Amino acid sequence: MNFKYIEIKNWYKTEAGKINAETIINTISRNFNPHYGKYIIYIGLKSIIESIKVNYNNPNSFYISLYGNSDFYANIKNLPLEELSIDYVVLIHSLDFEEDPYNAFKEVNRVLKEDGEIIVCGFNKSSALGIYNYLPIKTIFKKKNFLSIRLLLSWISLFSLKIKKIYKVNKIPPISNSNLIKYL
Repeated sequence: MNFKYIEIKNWYKTEAGKINAETIINTISRNFNPHYGKYIIYIGLKSIIESIKVNYNNPNSFYISLYGNSDFYANIKNLPLEELSIDYVVLIHSLDFEEDPYNAFKEVNRVLKEDGEIIVCGFNKSSALGIYNYLPIKTIFKKKNFLSIRLLLSWISLFSLKIKKIYKVNKIPPISNSNLIKYL
């Protein structure tokens, strides 16, 4: 069973979640430099995405979601966009709560321009979060199918993408640990 959108949304309301969100927002803000007028789509956790979008005055940036107010109501596996039409894709936990992350990633690759960039932010099982499966505490991280870095790297290779940078975002281990990967 994968994460549910509402689980992640509620976790980000906790102190650990707020600290993790701030770290993700700051990391992306320092390292994501989209050119004005380029097409950007954001998919995933709205609260973090709204904070990221504030940093960029781009009329061609759109939030895509099945959850709540969005610019496009769509499933990540069936984006209402033309092939090779998007310059930047920012995924904030969208692969964590996706039942079929491979086909979601494949669809993102379909709409991404050849020189486009993807930013993926997700939980990392090989971090301290993985030990929560073995501890007698109640947490959203128990018995979840984390998307492994190894699997993500195999998809990157399969789609002939290149890794530009991997950021380890772990402000408060072991409560929180996410990875942010930027692809070109």
